Amino acid sequence: MYNILWSSTLSNRQHEGGKEIMLWLYILIGVLALIAGLAIGFFIARRYMMTYLKNNPPINEQMLKMMMMQMGMKPSQKKINQMMAAMNKQQGK
Repeated sequence: MYNILWSSTLSNRQHEGGKEIMLWLYILIGVLALIAGLAIGFFIARRYMMTYLKNNPPINEQMLKMMMMQMGMKPSQKKINQMMAAMNKQQGK
């Protein structure tokens, strides 16, 4: 009788240990999936924004001309072209 009780207690402990390992495995897989999802999402969002800004620059010649007029400068086409070239060069880095 002692052997039967001992073996059932032992099998229950082994079964509970398996549950703990499975729980830790689920937690580990969840954390790894979260980290992978965040990394992939970051790179996809970064590529999308870079493409968007390349196709739709935030400042164009008309906006630059208006800003210069608001600052009290009389914008010449040469000065506008120089500033646009400088901004495009800066974005290219």
